[in-house]
Amino acid sequence: MSPGDNPHVLLGRIRFLNKCIECFRKSEAVPECLCFVPKEVCYKICKDSSSNSTASSSTSTANSSVGKTLVSVWESPHQALHSKKLCKCNIEPKKGTCIRTTGEEYCNSHGLWVKINKDQLEEHRVGQECEEGWVLVCKHTEGGDRLVPVESPETLGRHQQLFGYDHKPCDRWEQVVDVESSLHIGSKPKVAERDEAAVQKLRYVPPTWTFEYDEDLVHYFYDHIGKEDENLGSVKQCVTSIDVSSCSEDPSGGAGCLTDGDTETYWESDGMQGQHWIRLHMKRGTVVNKLILTVDSTDDNYMPKRVTVFGGEGDNLKKLSDVTIDDNLIGEVCVLEDMTAHLPVIEVRIEECRDEGIDVRIRGLKIKSSCERDLGLNADVFQSPNLVRYPRLEGTLPDVLYRRALVIQRFISLLDSLLPHLVPAWDYSLATFNHIKSIKPFLLLSKRRSALITQCLKDSETSKPNFMPRLYINRRLAMEHRDNPSLDPTAKNAVFTQVYEGLKPSDKFEKILDYRWPARYEVLGNLILTEFLFLQVGHDISSPRVLDPCSVALLAWLSFWLPFVTGLTFVTGVNDILEQTDKVRRDRETLRQFMPPSSGPGSKANGLSPPTCTRTTVGSLSCPIASC
Repeated sequence: MSPGDNPHVLLGRIRFLNKCIECFRKSEAVPECLCFVPKEVCYKICKDSSSNSTASSSTSTANSSVGKTLVSVWESPHQALHSKKLCKCNIEPKKGTCIRTTGEEYCNSHGLWVKINKDQLEEHRVGQECEEGWVLVCKHTEGGDRLVPVESPETLGRHQQLFGYDHKPCDRWEQVVDVESSLHIGSKPKVAERDEAAVQKLRYVPPTWTFEYDEDLVHYFYDHIGKEDENLGSVKQCVTSIDVSSCSEDPSGGAGCLTDGDTETYWESDGMQGQHWIRLHMKRGTVVNKLILTVDSTDDNYMPKRVTVFGGEGDNLKKLSDVTIDDNLIGEVCVLEDMTAHLPVIEVRIEECRDEGIDVRIRGLKIKSSCERDLGLNADVFQSPNLVRYPRLEGTLPDVLYRRALVIQRFISLLDSLLPHLVPAWDYSLATFNHIKSIKPFLLLSKRRSALITQCLKDSETSKPNFMPRLYINRRLAMEHRDNPSLDPTAKNAVFTQVYEGLKPSDKFEKILDYRWPARYEVLGNLILTEFLFLQVGHDISSPRVLDPCSVALLAWLSFWLPFVTGLTFVTGVNDILEQTDKVRRDRETLRQFMPPSSGPGSKANGLSPPTCTRTTVGSLSCPIASC
């Protein structure tokens, strides 16, 4: 159950989140609910039809004619698999039976391990002395599980809806958190028996551990765990098939035009108004970061105006986004972003077209996706040779770091489920906000991090202020400094200094420039950046010239500060700017249209405009520019 469906669950999770944050800050053991491990989990042998592998290294098949399957049991997950002498015993599950294990798991370079239940270990370790028994569920090099849980979370959820929450005890840590921290009307759901030893291993905090250790562990985790692989535009890598509601009779308007990469072709529907959709069947494990549609306003009433996106399993689809498209847009529009879990089916519904059009045209579809990690966190990344840059963590056992990272992973999962409910209404005076602020380093691992930054930047935008800022740049002095820097040893006339002095707080300003305008003013940012490039590179902006270090520093400084001061958006890298010379030239021509032609004596002699004060207006924003 999601927190948004039940206010009692939502409030309970917020209370539990605050309790966990306090434990992290004080370096105390986190609540037992967060570290819950069930005492028994049953597995059965089942081949994964989607996997190319025919057998797993965790099992060895003998006498294939009679279908006998042996499961190897190891004393420790650290043992080498190639040495059969270290294998303590084999389990031969009979038909209709299952392998009983505890809920304790361990993942290393060999794969995902589970710990055998003591009762079952006693049955099969005849003549063998071993305290523990571990079974390899699946390897990193293979695509599917050889051993799978008898009841999947989806099956359990359906049983709970059918029979009630008391039908089967809660055996997942998320369910236990909700049971223990939420207020329940009626009988309280039952919780499965826990594995006390495994729970205490996860709760263990070394005596010298502090919050700074957790910060280092988060940074190490972020730096060394492989980033999710992203594929932009390659729909074949993340979609098995695409269905559409209808197609026009024209063979050039089929669904294949959505992924051919040609903006001149398009998919055109042929049906009733408001009943057009595109259905994507996603490959297993694919998580959508961005779903992008290409549209063209020249399509007139075929242009989509409002699009909604639904996702889920089969016919049980939930609304994920609702996007209104600008009537004048020619290009790409993102209709879905920042998904945190795999959605088997994604459906794009065209709710409305421009001017009440009946059919729709979509000229392209792109997906930016990543793959879920099937096996989870790898314990081998915490070996000492990898911790050279983290001296605080070097003296801690790898298994302790691994289990602490597992706890942090669970905490981040809990935090991600609550961020959408906290961010829109947070207040600096609220205790919850101060608690979240104190664990800011943990947000590095959050799947909602980029969405959170976008939300904060959007919320920080303000309306047009009464006081209009003015930034004057003396172009003549800047050109003279560029031609002969020795005449201005303090670089007072450099563009960098002029921009810096113009933006920093000063007594002559009635108000400090501490507001941000909406992103629609980004065109002006490109014009200002173009003017800067013209000053630094010269009249022929396409000429091969390397910017001096001061110019590079200014570009980096402008890219960082101006978005916060004025809401302008810049290209992030200097190389990206220099590679787009054609675009810069066009922007400069646009800027020139707003400026009066140069006149007066001296304009032809030195190729510069006479000292004038020109007011450049873009949209509703007025920005005076002094050109010399």
